[in-house]
Amino acid sequence: SMAAPTSKERTAAIAADAEGFLYLITSGLTGEGNAKKTGIHEMVAYMVAYARSGSSVPCAVSCDYQENVSFRELSALADGIILENAVVHLAAEYGKDSVSAIADYVSKAADEIHRK
Repeated sequence: SMAAPTSKERTAAIAADAEGFLYLITSGLTGEGNAKKTGIHEMVAYMVAYARSGSSVPCAVSCDYQENVSFRELSALADGIILENAVVHLAAEYGKDSVSAIADYVSKAADEIHRK
């Protein structure tokens, strides 16, 4: 697991020892204010590039629920997208009625990724 911001050297060291997949965490870096300054897609591209320079394991990216992200763009940059933040947020918001909200969110993400 690797959270931004992480130096190039630390990224390379973590990636070199990685097994399975790298879990790239953008939380805290790409919130409302920061996303406008750096852009999540640019930051993910940076993180994935440095991670891949030191490892051949897949890179999956986790992003904040309330970010304005393009799942399609993220899927082109990383090997996977982790939606746990959205699942937790929707479960907290809708409680026992959260299943349909979570299913809708995941379906929207999948549709966007696979749209031709």
